[in-house]
Amino acid sequence: MRARTSPWPARIARLTPAALCALLMPLAPLAPACTHPAPPAAAPASSASASVAAPAPRKVSVAANKPASRVGRYAKGTRVALRPVSGGWRAGKDAPTLGAEGDARKLCLGDEGHHCIGGDGLFARMSLVVLVSACDVYQPSCPILAREFVGAGATFEMPVDGELWLGPNDWVEALGDHEGSIEVEVAP
Repeated sequence: MRARTSPWPARIARLTPAALCALLMPLAPLAPACTHPAPPAAAPASSASASVAAPAPRKVSVAANKPASRVGRYAKGTRVALRPVSGGWRAGKDAPTLGAEGDARKLCLGDEGHHCIGGDGLFARMSLVVLVSACDVYQPSCPILAREFVGAGATFEMPVDGELWLGPNDWVEALGDHEGSIEVEVAP
């Protein structure tokens, strides 16, 4: 298993606010307008914290029938290692059980009434994806600032101060009959 570094930090830095808004709107179709929340202020650096050992990895359960499961809040530049360790999920009781890499033969494709959690046409259907936001993704006006494929594992660098979420890449409007979950080891 190879860890991948996300190209999103460089891409996000080059976007104008209008371009960022256009990129984010498909995931928040009910939002009255695209807003650009100010990132929270960074905590002051402490010389004592530099000598503290990194915390042990922890596990986060990502349910197939929820659009996103919160991992935590991270500062810009923090590298977060994500590694699925167990479990499986399926898109309905008659669908095959899949792992974190999803169905590699099918991209998740949206239409007028359906929007893929990881973005339309970007990643495999029912694959594990990471989302970054500045707020709670369950708020309709909360924009998604970055999306990335996790699959069998990835190291993701936070492009902004914000919330990190994990979810199944399928239609956000059609998760009610999905079953299962994937356990993901997260460090830090």
